[in-house]
Order: sequence, then C-alpha cells, then structure tokens
Amino acid sequence: MPYLDYNQSNGYLLPPYLEELISADHVARVVNKVVDLLDIRELTSQEKIEGRPAYHPRMMLKILIYAYSQKTPSSRFIARRCAEDVVFMWLSGTQKPDFRTISDFRKNNIKVLKKLFKQVVQICQKLGMVSLGLVAIDGTKVKAATSDYGAKTKEALKEALKAVEADIQKYLAEGLAIDKAEDTLYGASRAGQELPKEVKQALEKREAIVAAIKEIQEIKDSDKTGKKEPKLNPLEKEARFMKHSGGRIRLSYNCQAAVDEKERVIVAADITSEANDKRQLLPMLEKVEETVEKKPKKAVMDAGYHSKENLEKAEKLETDCYVTSRKWEEEVQEKGSSEKEEAKVVVSSIAKSSLQKGVAIVNGDRAIGDGRTRPDRETADAVSRMAAKLQTKEGKEIYRQRKKIVEPVFGQVKSNLEFRRFRLRGSGKAGGEWTLVCLVHNIKKIYAKIMAKGGDLDSLTGELEAVYNPA
Repeated sequence: MPYLDYNQSNGYLLPPYLEELISADHVARVVNKVVDLLDIRELTSQEKIEGRPAYHPRMMLKILIYAYSQKTPSSRFIARRCAEDVVFMWLSGTQKPDFRTISDFRKNNIKVLKKLFKQVVQICQKLGMVSLGLVAIDGTKVKAATSDYGAKTKEALKEALKAVEADIQKYLAEGLAIDKAEDTLYGASRAGQELPKEVKQALEKREAIVAAIKEIQEIKDSDKTGKKEPKLNPLEKEARFMKHSGGRIRLSYNCQAAVDEKERVIVAADITSEANDKRQLLPMLEKVEETVEKKPKKAVMDAGYHSKENLEKAEKLETDCYVTSRKWEEEVQEKGSSEKEEAKVVVSSIAKSSLQKGVAIVNGDRAIGDGRTRPDRETADAVSRMAAKLQTKEGKEIYRQRKKIVEPVFGQVKSNLEFRRFRLRGSGKAGGEWTLVCLVHNIKKIYAKIMAKGGDLDSLTGELEAVYNPA
C-alpha cells in the first residue's frame, strides 16, 4: 500500500495572514465581527498609564467569548490555545496572555460584560431576530464554583471559627517573638511591615466564616418550618443547595433567562440564590424591558412563578402574562395533547371555585348565552382568572409554545456549551458569568442565522455596519 511522504522535519511556510487558514464559515469570524462592533469604551478607559502596556480589551473579549463557545472556558486552556491553536492565534493577533491575565480580565470586568450582553441583544434586534411578541421565562440550576463538601451547619462553622482564631493567635504570637528578636538585633525603630501571608489568609477565612454564620441565622429566622438545618460554604455563602434534574442536590444558583419566541434569543438573564422562581416574575420582565428598551406583548411562565401576589401584580402590567399552576400542569399532562383532547371542554380544578359561586365556566370563560362566553372577572380572584385564561384556545397554545421556546435554550447551554458549573465564586461574579454564557448563546444564534442564509458573512457584515452603531 502506498503512503504519503511522512517527515516531521519538513519546513512549512505559513500564509502571510493567519486569517487565510480560517474557513469562511467559521464561527470565530462571527465572534470577531460582533466584538469589533461593540462599544468597549468602558473597558479601554481602564487602561493603566504606567508599567508594561496592557493587552487590548477587544482582543481579550474575542478569545474569552470564543473559548466559551467552544466549551473551553478554563483560563489555563485559553492561554495554551493562544500559543498552539491557529484560531486563537488569529483572534489574539498572535499575542499570548498568561492564564492569570485572562482570569483577572474575566473577574475584573463582570459588570461591563453585563452591558455588552445588552449590546449583543440589540444587534440581534437590528437583524430582525427578536419580535417581543412572546417571551418565555424560566430558570435552571447551575452548580456553584465551591465544593458541596465545604458546606457546614452553623454549629460546625462555630467550631471552624474557633480553630481559625486559634491559628491567628498562634501566628501573631510567633510574629511577636520574631519582632522582639529582630528589635534586639536591628533596633526598635523599624518601618511597619505587612502581615504575614498565613495571618492574612486566616483573617480572610475568619471573616468568611463569620459572614456565613450570620447568613445561616438569617435563613433560619426567615424559615418558619425549621425542617432542616441549613448549610453554607463560607467561601461562597450566597450559593444554596438546590435539587437538579436527576435528583442530585448541589450548591447552586438558579439561573434565569427570558427567551424570545422568534429565534430563541435570550433577551434577559440573571441569577438568584432562591431555588424557587416565585420572586423572579416581575424582576425578569423588568430586565427584558431594560435590555431591549421595550415591553414584550406576552410572557409565559411555568408553575414555579405562580402565586396569587404575582398574578395580581401581573394583571396591572402592559405585558399579557400566562402563568400556569401545578394543578393546571397536572391536568394537561393527564389529558395528553391530542387534537381530540384539546377540543374537549376543560374546567380547571382551581377555577371550580367560580362554579361554586354559581358561575358557569366553559373553557375557562363565563357562559353568557347563545354559546358565547366571557372571562369571569366579576366573581373570580386573580388565580381563578389566570386559570380561566389558560383554558382558552390562545392560553393553551401559548403554554405549548413555552417548552419549545425556553427549554431547548437551557439544553443548548448545558449540552452544546457544556456550562453546568460556574468558574467564578460569589453571586456577583457568577451572575456576570451567566450573562457571558447568554451572550455567547446569542452570538451563536447570529452565526446560525448567517448559515441559514448560505454563510454569507460579508453580506451580514455590511448589514450590521449599516444598522448598528453603538456610539
């Protein structure tokens, strides 16, 4: 069998431009173009005046976003790729920032990354990818950066605090002994010195433990059931134990997303330490308006957002909200989704309270004769009115759309981007990282739009430059 010539000592002359090695339909080209369009003056204004010149923020953004799109957000991995991978070399301009520089850039610019997310959503709007006719809001649990095993109860934290304070006293006693010996040797008029590294670390640990103990007490004070002793990891006291799909309970954050119906663009993102979604309905709708500067016409949420208080507030909004209840979802699952079943008259178990007041409900509406109906708003409360609205043809269709809009997005984030655990600690930084992940998702949606048009990046570039000017 003949073989191609194999010689590892052969010389190879790279093209004069690395870009020639990047295929015309490569996702890196879209990352490159979108980041070039972003207004990053808030990042460039942070440039240091003295010392070695800093890496350009636009370059750092490109390699960071591209790394997340390729399921490789590790700062060490990115640093290696900038030295070995042609695509990273092109995006970085053959510069090689070390892993610490990359890590610090990500941590130190979290607030700016949140603003850049808004710009990317606006680009999607300009490209006609966002309709705001219907947005679906939901949450998914993502593992926190800290270990589950480091979580302790209040009593265990108190014991840990005693151990840390003993260490601090030990370090200080040793330091005083050394200082006394040096005073004897060099004189007592020495300049002040920084605390030893061990003492600094112990003091920081003590501060974290004290904060965690306080947080646990606040949790216990607000929990009227007292069913379970809360546990926290002092390294990340905002993270909470939450149940994931499959039944595992991990230290996590509840990651919220509002997804537009048209092309599954994420138009709002946030995280919360609360496993339950109930308190996120209004904040997420506000974030949608904050991001796209417009209210969505309709919004749909599952039973996690259902409460009488939420529904009463939702009725006062310009956005028409559809919020299911547990009982309603159970009824839908029991009845199935065939056309025959959908045609049947269904009375919600929640709306039955209206029947008891002598009001006939047909598909959630009040019968008014001649086969006509109208929503029962005179006698029902907000819960019954929502149940009635969901039983209408439009309500059922919107509920069916919810799963098609938001759930595939979480699947793409966790499977295609493999984002199942945060790399940054603390709710502030974790929230910024979630926003970055959502930004990456939206850029990949832009890429998908280009591919659907035949991969004409040049045409899209001209279109973007014509319609989007952040200045």
